[in-house]
Amino acid sequence: MTTPAIEGATRYQDLRAFCRRFDRDATLQMLSVVSRAWDGQPTDERGRVKPFLPWDIAGVAATFLQWGTAGGGAPTPDELGRMCWMFLNLEHPGLGEPGSGFAMVLRLIYSQIPFQAPDAGMHWARAVALFRDTEFQEGYVPEAMTSGWQEELLGCSVEQWVSVGFALHAALLQGSNYPFEWDPELEPALEALGGSEDFDRVVRQGFTMTVGDYRARRRTHVERFGGTIAQQFLREPFAFNPLFSAPLIDGIADHFVAPCFPAIEVRASTLGIVHEGTSKWGEAFRRDSGQLFEQYVGRQLRQIAGAVVIPELSYGPRRSRVKTIDWFVVLPDVVLLIECKAMTPARNLQEGFGTVEQVHARLAKPLDQISKTVQALGAGHAELVDIPTDRPVVALVVTLGNFVMANGPEVRESLPVTTVPSAFVGVDFLEALVTTDAVEMGRYFAGVHAPDERPGVLPVEDIDLIGGTNALLDAAFESLPILSLTPRE
Repeated sequence: MTTPAIEGATRYQDLRAFCRRFDRDATLQMLSVVSRAWDGQPTDERGRVKPFLPWDIAGVAATFLQWGTAGGGAPTPDELGRMCWMFLNLEHPGLGEPGSGFAMVLRLIYSQIPFQAPDAGMHWARAVALFRDTEFQEGYVPEAMTSGWQEELLGCSVEQWVSVGFALHAALLQGSNYPFEWDPELEPALEALGGSEDFDRVVRQGFTMTVGDYRARRRTHVERFGGTIAQQFLREPFAFNPLFSAPLIDGIADHFVAPCFPAIEVRASTLGIVHEGTSKWGEAFRRDSGQLFEQYVGRQLRQIAGAVVIPELSYGPRRSRVKTIDWFVVLPDVVLLIECKAMTPARNLQEGFGTVEQVHARLAKPLDQISKTVQALGAGHAELVDIPTDRPVVALVVTLGNFVMANGPEVRESLPVTTVPSAFVGVDFLEALVTTDAVEMGRYFAGVHAPDERPGVLPVEDIDLIGGTNALLDAAFESLPILSLTPRE
């Protein structure tokens, strides 16, 4: 994560004025080129921050798409780097007010998370493993994810969607431009993706927009802030960037241009599908995603060799039954409680508004659920008899998006203190954790304790429990139709 010094912050009007000295289309094409160098590491081998980071490139591209003009020539690499530095150092609205300094830090950190994929293969595979391979719990009736929902939302199946994104990402990374000139020899293999015409339809409908479309979408997101024109102007650079919903821009060259190349991967990912589904179906899609995510986590947990995995239980009087956390994982030396939340960091976190308490308030509910379950285990309810009480208990709240600051003292001191050590972890953490065998995992969790300065917190920052590859994700990745285009030995 990279954060700038507060001192000497750049005014947004100065960034905009500097950008307008250069030709919009030429600059966007240069941004596309430099953004392809992103390798997941914000610093070089000497520990210096790289000049071109995807979150800064996305911000500069947004400035050009919203305010750029023709003429003025292309910037030099140093001038392009200066634009990125200026965006990173933009002044934070309301800086100096109580809590605004930490809000700025949260904004900087959470705006970088979409680009922080530790394992690209897992990133591509997760959408397929979740939305195609996971089934709802028996008896649940989906509201939005009914028959044909993928085609209605994406224009194709989830595996086709991910394959199209993968193909775009791989080809552009190698210097190709879209539309592609397909090798005739690939036409038979392309049938796995519906053929070249279907591929083109999915790209144009789901991954592209014009500059005019971009401006209209950006304006809609900015105006939702309310307030005066001046206030909206200050908040504009931190509003939702439509490049995440359509990373390829039409009308600035004789081909589509991806001003922030890594946004293609975000668009084709699980989070991209959730954003699209929520935009179309609202809370109904969120509820379906939550139910499906819970079952997906259960599938992952069952991969732990030697563990006993028990789903959510109900206890208490017949007329007022109470539910436990979502999953119990019984290990030789510890019981692991798992609560699932298909939540992602809210826009106000990524835009730097609201107090710590306001932006993290929804994290309180899963912590309360953990403490209630621990209390129930101690009360000896007959329905919970299969859960051992002779070993330590720790808990994980598994989220679809990563809340990287949620275990820090600044956030946890505003949340309920759990009666057992607990931590918020992203699903990528869990997908790596389940590759460890039950004995090793149990020894680790049985030996950790909440730090004095963070009561109730399970320290997971330095955990290193990865036993191998994730079979569910490997199977999902290997099933992608795009792999039929790849020569096999």
